[in-house]
Amino acid sequence: SLHDALPICYSEKDMERFRRNELASQDSTFCFECRMCGACCRKRSEPVVLTGPDVFRVARALAVPIGEAVTRNMEYCLGAQSHAPVLYLSERPDGSCRLLRNGKCTVQADKPAVCALYPLGRYTDVRDGSVHYFVNPGAACAGMDTEETRTLGDWMREFLLDETERDMEAWTSLAAGVVRVTSRMAEKDISREMQAALLNALYLNYDTARPYAEQVEENKAVVRKEFRERWHKNIKF
Repeated sequence: SLHDALPICYSEKDMERFRRNELASQDSTFCFECRMCGACCRKRSEPVVLTGPDVFRVARALAVPIGEAVTRNMEYCLGAQSHAPVLYLSERPDGSCRLLRNGKCTVQADKPAVCALYPLGRYTDVRDGSVHYFVNPGAACAGMDTEETRTLGDWMREFLLDETERDMEAWTSLAAGVVRVTSRMAEKDISREMQAALLNALYLNYDTARPYAEQVEENKAVVRKEFRERWHKNIKF
């Protein structure tokens, strides 16, 4: 189900698959040559899950408030294991991405990390905050049938992913603190009011005219206070 496809935190079985395909350093290589076919933008077998920085950058690229970008182009559900809200890109009835126009991505320079990294994947170890990259074992793309060799470092620089690492680190700290609380709660106990508070902190309560990371710290303070006073839960970051 879609619910099971949107974990925000992965199972140990998933993690083992990722580790087997891990790229250990910036100099690690993989074979890929994008053929600009757009197949990865249509009828995907799994949704494009978004991080907070993804949502921020998409809204900025579209030059609209974050709430408008989310309403027009995204949906959410609760993660199967995390029980926290997870945003993902909507699809049109024909299965194409909502951000695709005339065969081109409307946010190409600021596209979500899942898209920019493809055919690679990324996960963060919440125990120490370390970020790990791997060749996605689920990637099935004609572009992988090539001898064209890339390094992880070059791939990240090409899509400016190395420049957004600080934003991702800040958001991961926020998300990890939230998940440590919500994952221990029964899904039925995650009320609509709590979901709204988490959506605001994780994705919505941001101004694209201001630096992202500093706003994450502000949202940490807000959600920590709200959870303590309204639900008697202690979120630690």
